[in-house]
Amino acid sequence: MAEAQSGTGQLQEQKKGLLIAVSASVDKIISHFGAARNLVQKAQLGDSRLSPDVGHLVLTTLCPALHALVADGLKPFRK
Repeated sequence: MAEAQSGTGQLQEQKKGLLIAVSASVDKIISHFGAARNLVQKAQLGDSRLSPDVGHLVLTTLCPALHALVADGLKPFRK
């Protein structure tokens, strides 16, 4: 019985980690665009030719986090 609860706890932590990774990467991208003062600057920050940082953020943080989430199968959590 204790082993089943331990396994469930580990699974919860794993799923929580997936969501935290996506949330952290989205926060980084939002803060990247937060530096802009108007729509033109936001558009420039979103253009990876002008601002390679946005491409780096998406490719190294958001894509792997979303891949891990989708690879998990988006299974619903049940207690």
